[in-house]
Order: sequence, then structure tokens, then C-alpha cells
Amino acid sequence: MKHKRQMTIHDIKKRAGSMVACGVVALGVSTAVASAPYLTESLQNSDASGYLSRARCMMTDKNYVGAIDQLNQIRNFSVNLLTDNTLQECDYLLAMAYYERGEEACVEMLRKYLKDYPSAQNALQARLTLGDYHFYAGEYDRAVQTYNEVDFDRLNASMRKAYSYRKGLALTKVGLFDEARPLFRALLKDSEYGNAAQFYVAYLDYVAEDYDKALEGFRKVDNTVAGHTQRQGKKRNWEYTPTGLEAGYYITHIEYHKGQYQDVIDHGRDLMQKSPVKELLPEMNRVVGESYYKTGIESVAAQYLETYLNATQYPVNTAVYTMGVIEYNRGDYERAAERFRSLTDGNNNVTQSSYLYLGQCLMRKGDNSAAAIAFEKAYKMAYDFKVCETALYNYAVACTAGGHVPFASSIDLLEDFIDLYPRSKYAAAVDEYLATVYYKDHDYTRALTSINRIASPSAKVLAAKQKVLYALGVEALSNGRYADAVGYMADASVMTDCDRMLATQALLWKGDAHYATGDHKQALQAYNAYLKNAKSSDANYAQALYKTAYAQYMLHDFRSAQSTFAKAAPKLSATLAADAVLRAADCSYYIGRPSEALKGYADAIKKGCKTADYAALQHANMQGMLGKNSQKISELNKFISDYPESKWLPEAMLEKAQTYVEMGRSGDAVEVYRDLMAQYPMTTEAREGTLQMAITLSNMGRSTEAEDAYREVIRRWPTSEQASSANDDLRRIYAGRGELQEYRKFLASIPNSPQLNDDDMEQLTFEAAESDLTDNADNIAKMQQYVEQYPSGKYLASALYYIASYHRAHEQYAEALSALNTLISSRGDSNYVLPALSMKGQVMEQGVLGEPMDIVKVYKELELRGGAEYAAQAYAGVMRNSQSAADRLEYAQKLLSLSGLTTEEQEEARYYHAQASIELGKKSQAEEDLKSLMVNVKSLYGSKAAVELGELYLADSRLDEAEKVLTDFTDEGTPHQYWLARGFIALTDVYHAKGQVSLAKEYIRSLQENYPGDEPDIHDMINQRLNNWK
Repeated sequence: MKHKRQMTIHDIKKRAGSMVACGVVALGVSTAVASAPYLTESLQNSDASGYLSRARCMMTDKNYVGAIDQLNQIRNFSVNLLTDNTLQECDYLLAMAYYERGEEACVEMLRKYLKDYPSAQNALQARLTLGDYHFYAGEYDRAVQTYNEVDFDRLNASMRKAYSYRKGLALTKVGLFDEARPLFRALLKDSEYGNAAQFYVAYLDYVAEDYDKALEGFRKVDNTVAGHTQRQGKKRNWEYTPTGLEAGYYITHIEYHKGQYQDVIDHGRDLMQKSPVKELLPEMNRVVGESYYKTGIESVAAQYLETYLNATQYPVNTAVYTMGVIEYNRGDYERAAERFRSLTDGNNNVTQSSYLYLGQCLMRKGDNSAAAIAFEKAYKMAYDFKVCETALYNYAVACTAGGHVPFASSIDLLEDFIDLYPRSKYAAAVDEYLATVYYKDHDYTRALTSINRIASPSAKVLAAKQKVLYALGVEALSNGRYADAVGYMADASVMTDCDRMLATQALLWKGDAHYATGDHKQALQAYNAYLKNAKSSDANYAQALYKTAYAQYMLHDFRSAQSTFAKAAPKLSATLAADAVLRAADCSYYIGRPSEALKGYADAIKKGCKTADYAALQHANMQGMLGKNSQKISELNKFISDYPESKWLPEAMLEKAQTYVEMGRSGDAVEVYRDLMAQYPMTTEAREGTLQMAITLSNMGRSTEAEDAYREVIRRWPTSEQASSANDDLRRIYAGRGELQEYRKFLASIPNSPQLNDDDMEQLTFEAAESDLTDNADNIAKMQQYVEQYPSGKYLASALYYIASYHRAHEQYAEALSALNTLISSRGDSNYVLPALSMKGQVMEQGVLGEPMDIVKVYKELELRGGAEYAAQAYAGVMRNSQSAADRLEYAQKLLSLSGLTTEEQEEARYYHAQASIELGKKSQAEEDLKSLMVNVKSLYGSKAAVELGELYLADSRLDEAEKVLTDFTDEGTPHQYWLARGFIALTDVYHAKGQVSLAKEYIRSLQENYPGDEPDIHDMINQRLNNWK
């Protein structure tokens, strides 16, 4: 029978000798069997005794393969033919044969033997053998477990020594040093094991960092004292003599721990030259290298450390750190940074110092933000306060140079520095840095608080204060906090000793804030102050004139506004110039100068004003005011032909009909009124036109048609003001005929129409409720009582609008929606319907009530019925809520085509235009839109645009452009912390895509530590990246 060559237990013992730390003595285990005479006759027998005898003989001759073969033959006999002793000895010898061959199968055999024969003569030896197998196989935890099951008292003296040594070594290997120590100490005087035991006792002292005791112990190893010879009365000399236990390596290590670096260099080099131990050479290169570094010889230190690092898969941190310092001192910042970055996953003094050096490397490379992150981490670890001090100072330097840490407050850290290190050599410099960092940190509110605490601020600090006030003003203005903006800009504007130009500019923005709140008088004062202090060549001078004119216009100072618009127009961009000319024409119209207005409207059309249709309509109207009704009719006809989609068409048709009436062409007027009703039945002009048609027909003597028209007004728009006027006229007509009862029946047949003999108490009830609301906007109870008392009342529409406004102000959106729906359904022709539709769309958006398509439906109805007055709101509502990118693009374009939009409305439209363009694959258009929005990243849509553009570039692998956009955005900052966080996350994605994985991880960790918000999606994005980038 052939057997595959197996590793024998002797091979395992040989390998075990190299696996165990210096000086392991690998001892054999007895496999002797019970002695018996090997008679030739028994060897020839073919029964079980013959196979057993031959197996014993082969075991003695170390022919384990043959023994296994013989023993397996016994297994073929019937159990009835075998004695218990034969079976027991067969199992034992078979297990021992496999053990001697080093085969793992012996483990289960020995366990089974111990289970089946726990009291057998060979049970003790079997258990020892099982422990020894685990020991020599390097399975030290199993070896310890098995040795613990051995009955020590049953062992003879020789077995006790071998058992104690192996168990002690196994315990050492699994880290149970306190249990190992007494086993080794018991062997110290033994001739066979004493020297090795002495080594391990010293080794255990070394592990316990009792270096003096360990050194004494290592020097006792072997007669040569591990290479140290003594000379009577003289200094110890180093003469290395091999011992097999290599205590000299540990002695050198102890010298390193004791700071005896020159001894380490001398002894370590001698050890490596005269008795190199492969397993210990890398570590000796390390301690010698670090010792050279400690003695200031960096060039030699680098050679030893490089050897160590190249030979070691998991190097000691101090070696990596030391090599990094050497490379930093050489000016190799790239390699040094790699070394220090590899040490930043820990949490100890080496990690702290590594962050400090990493920051310095990054500063040298010009990456100030990443440097600031590293310095901040070094400061916060607080293992070494001198490192903290230096790191915090360097943090200030990095921030001053333009570095930023996501959502960390530089001001807090710098104030900490002054509190913690008031006598630091860096304190004066930090005070200077504070003034600059206040502004660059973008935490303007706290920056202002900090500056205001300074008792005697320097000119530099005051200059920083003015910039902070100005930035707070811009921030507040961009986010609709106009009262705050006024305060900040007012304070900045009076600090003319700091930056006069900035103070002047603050006046302009102060005016904008007043204008946005409707305080046009204060706005005008601010604009005038700006114009007084600014130069006509200033970039914003023309804009200031334009805004001044609008403020005058809103104050109805049309003469001044006309002059200012005319002055501003030549200095403005083409679009704004055309608008200025148009508004100047309006002013001429309002002050009764139709000839000037006529010319102005014509000029506005020539200049391509956005609302050329409005200008054309007004031009026609001016012809009428000048008595040129025929020319007016001609131009109105041209208007209707040239602008078939204009929102001003209903008004133009109404104007045309009324002009016909003035010209005495009542029949033509009636036809136009009828066309108006047919083409634009939902408009206010249609209601007014129907009423005027009734009056015209009545004046023409066409009473029957007139009465039909009056009744049509009441039927179609029963709750409108026009219905009220029609009711007054019809009531007189029916009264004249004595037919009031018939008229009462007619009114009764029309729900919500005016009724005869209304109770005056209703009016008193409503007026009392309205008075309560005037006194206090929260006094809604009486208004609700009015609605309950008069569910079909004359003032129901107004009351419901008041109630809806109250609920919306208190964020009770469902209640607001209910009131609005009642208003629209029950008073569908009221003048309140259009503002109610507008509010309904807003309430559904704010309260997330209904599907987006339902909200779009509301805004499209507002678009249909609201005309020019509600066009901006209707377009914006559809744009925000439509699920169709094509629709969003169309309505964004419609919105942008309107004049008079606020800055926020323009930015919102531009942003949705960009988003829709991306979705439709029009990336170049989207890029253009996003870039225009990024001019003001302090605003909400400017912030969104910066992130959107960065992500667009990232998706197209335009990584450098993405990095620039996102870096500029995060450096400049924004009050919208959610979008600033999104910007930092996108920036880490760019770094990761560029292969700068460590930098990406540092940024995302810093964001995780510092971000103050609690938005789940931000934290999910952070955690997802941290998990994916491990």
C-alpha cells in the first residue's frame, strides 16, 4: 500500500522551533508502547495479534506508514474476535502513528480515544500528545486548553518539566503572561530548560515594561550573558556570542526604551552583522534607524528606516512618523504627506503629531483648506499641549491664507487659543489673524458679536467689522430678511472712515431693503444718499438712478420719476433702458402729458422692451386721449392682429368697444363687447364688457337686449360687483313696469345672486369682524361667526379670504385650503377669486396638500383668469410644480419674459430653467443659466446653482472645472447651510474621482464632525461615503 508523503511530527517540531520567539526548544514526546516480546511466531500470525505485533515493531522502527497499514487490517476483523485490550491498543497506536506523521487526523483519534478509554493506562500520554500536537502546530489556544486538562500530579519528573515548559510557552503566545511566569520560574534551575526559562522570564518582564528587571534577566541567559562579558572593575564591553536565544536583541531594545541611543546604534549594528536573525532584523533596523534620528544623523537614519519599512507589511507608527519627518525636512512634502496621512486613523500622540506635520505639508503645497482640517484635528486630540498650541496657531495661518473647514468656526478656535494660551509667543499674531478670519469664516453674526466685545478695536478690526456688517446685510437681503438688512447696511454705511466705497454701496442695498418692504419713502432717501456720495462712473450708479426712479414712481411723484427714468435710460443695459423709457412714458401719462407719453411708448417699442404689447396698447390709448379716436381704433386693431397671445388683449377689446361708444358707433361697440364675451369669458374685462354692453343697448333703446345683457351679468357672475350694478339698473327697470315680484323670482332662481330687502345687520356684523381684525390680526373669531351666521352673505367672499389668510399665517394649511375652496366654489365671480386662486396654489405648495398635478391645475386656472396682474404668480406656480420638464422650461421662459420681477423671482425662474434644460439634455443652456445665478451665491438659488453646476461638471468628468466651481462656492460660503453642506459633499466626490481618496475622506469626516444641521439626507450622504470609501 502506498501512502502520500506527510509532514512528520519531527518536521513540525523543527518548524515550531522557528515559529516561537528566540530560543524555543522543541522537545520530542514519547510514543513508547507497552513492552512485549516480539516473537517470530507472533509476527508471522495472520490473526489480530500478529497484526498488532507487527505494528508495535514498526512503531519502534519509526515505520509509521507500515504501522498504520497493519493497524487498519485489525479493523477488518469481526469485533467478536477482538479483545477490549486489543481494540484499545490498536486505537492508541493508530492515533500515535498519525501524530508522528504530523497528520491532523490524529486530533480526532486522540479525542475519541480519551472519550472511549478515559481510565486507560495510556490516557495521560494521549492527552499530552494531543496538547503537543496543537503546540507544535502553532495552535496555542487549543494547546493551553488541552494542557489544562492534564493531571499534573500523575506526571513523572521528566514529563512535568516538558509539560511546564510547553504550557508556559503556549500561555505566553496567547498573552496569558501572569499564568506563564510561575511555570518558567519553576524551571530556572533545571539543567535542560533553565536557560530557555531564564530567557522567557526576562521576556515577560520586558513585555510588562519592567525594563530594569528584564535587562538583568536577559544578561543571565547563557554563560556568555547574551554576548556581554564582564571585566572586573571595568566598563562592560560589547562582544556578541551567539546563544540561540538572542537575548542581545531584546537588550538592545531595552536600551532604546531607556533612551541610550548611542548604545543602541553600536550594539544593534554589531548584532545585525555578527548574528543576523531573519525574524528580528527588521525590528533592529527600526530601533537603530530611530536612534540615529534621535542623535541627529537623519541621512543614516533614513537608510535603516527604509530597510525596515520595505521589509515590514505592518510597520510601527513611530518608524513611519520618523521617516515622514525626515522627508519633510528634506523638502519631499508629497512623500511626507503620504506617510503622515497613513497614520491618521489612530487616536494617540503619534496621530496628533502626524496631523500637525500633514497640515504643514499641505500648507507647503498650497492646499490651505485641507491643511486647516489637519491642524484642527491635531488641536482637538489634546495629547500634547505644545502640539495643540502649534496646531492651533497654524490653523489660524491656514485660515488666513484662505483655508476653510466645513462648518467649523475659526473664530471659536482662535478665541480658544487666546483663552488657553494668553502668553503664547503666537498670541499677538492670532489677535491680528482674528480680524481677518472674522470675515473669511462666513459666520458673520458671531463674528460681529466677537468684534463688539473688543473694548478698543484697532483700525484693522473696525475695517473687518464694516465688511461683516455689509456681508450680513447682503445675506439678509438675499434671504428676504429686509428689516435686518436695513439695520446692517445702515451701520455699515456710517463707517466712512474704514472703506468709503463700501459705505456708499451699503446705502444702495439699504434702499433695496426698504423698497422690498414697501417703504418707498425710506428707499428713496437711501438711493439719494447713494447718488450724493457715489461717482457717476461707479458700476452701480445707473442702477441707482433706475431704482430711484422706481421709488419716486411708487410714491406717485411722477414728475420726478419721469425725469429720473429719462436720466437713467442712456446709462443702462438695453433691456433696462427700454423699461426705463416705458416707465417714463407711463409717468408722462399720469401727469397728463399724453403727447410725451405717446412718444415715449413709441421709443420703448423701438428699443425692444419686453412688454412691447403693453407699450403698443398704451400708445393707442394716448391717441384717444389726444382726441384721435380713429387713430386709436386703427392702432387697437393692429394690436389685436400683432399680439394674438398678449395678456392685454381683453383690455384692448374693452378699450376698443368703449372708444366706439365715445365715437357714437354703439352698434360696433356692441359687436366688440360680444366678441370679448365669447373669446375671454372668464376675465374681469368680459364681466365689465357685458355690463357696459347692457348700458349701451339701453341707451340705444334696445331695451329687451339690454335687459337680457343685465340678466346675463347676474346669471354668469352673480357675486360680482358688476352683478350688483346690473341689479340696481334692472330693479329700476322692473319697478318702472311694476314687476318687482317677477324680478324677485328671477333673483331667487339664481344661487348667490343679490336679493331684495337684505338685512342691514349683515353689514354691521361684517364690519365689526373686520374692525377686530384691523386691531389684531389674530382676532378671527368674529369673522368665523359671520360666515356661520351668513353662509350666503353679501360679504362672504371677503370674510372667507380673511379666514384663509389667518390660517395660512399660522401654517394651518388644510384649514386655509378649505376656506379658499369654499370661497372659489360659492363666490366664483367675486373680485376675491383671483387672489384666492393665487393663495390656494401657495397654500397647497406650503402644506404639501394634493399631488403636483393638482397644484398645476390651480395655477393654470389662475393663468387663464388672472390676466397680466397674476401672470408672474401663475407662471411660477406651474414652473415649480409641473412634472414635465418641457412645461417647466416653457413657464420659466414665460416668467423671465415679464418685466418688474423681483431679484428672487428672476433667480428662481433661472434656476428652474436650468434644471429643466438639464433634464431635456440642453446642458449648454443649463450651464449658462447656472453661471448667471452663481454671481450671488449668498442667495438660495445662487447656492443651489453652484452645487448643481459642480455636479453637472462631475457627471461629465470635467473634474477640474467641477473642483473650481465647488471650491469657489465653499470658500465664499452662504447662509444656506444645507446647500453649503451639499457643496462640500460634491467637492469630496470630485476629490475621490480625481484619485485623492485620503483628502476626500478627511473632508467628509470633518463635515461629519462639524455639520450642525439635522437633515437626514445630509447625514445619509456622509455615512454612505464613509462606508464606501473604507
